[in-house]
Amino acid sequence: MTKDLILENWALDRLHGEQLPEAAIMLLEDGFDSPSLRELAGQQRPVLRDAAPLFRDCLTEIGLVVPPPEVAAMRLGMYYAGEIVSGRIEAFAGAREIWQIDCHTRMTAFSAFVWPDTADEIVEAARHLLSLPAV
Repeated sequence: MTKDLILENWALDRLHGEQLPEAAIMLLEDGFDSPSLRELAGQQRPVLRDAAPLFRDCLTEIGLVVPPPEVAAMRLGMYYAGEIVSGRIEAFAGAREIWQIDCHTRMTAFSAFVWPDTADEIVEAARHLLSLPAV
């Protein structure tokens, strides 16, 4: 997971406590460093209630800003659309991810992913989503 994917998923409450140490390790590998980041990276299966404040401290210490939910949703939707079009993720699995993002935001740009009938419809919807202006 990239820094941007971490921030976008965090903005939409899509990261669980046990995923935060892995996110911290990825940020350390990307060259970010702080005492809180190291502490979080060393935790074993924390619950969100305990790890979330530490993760917020990490973001502050390393200067990362969480995007607004609408921006995060569109970026994540476009990420999954790219994965669908490229074939790196199966069409229905990608549509399910986009549908889950839509549950948080109710973005009209995602409506074609809610009840698709065929994989071809999903790929076409993904291509359309990718044709929209980037945010």
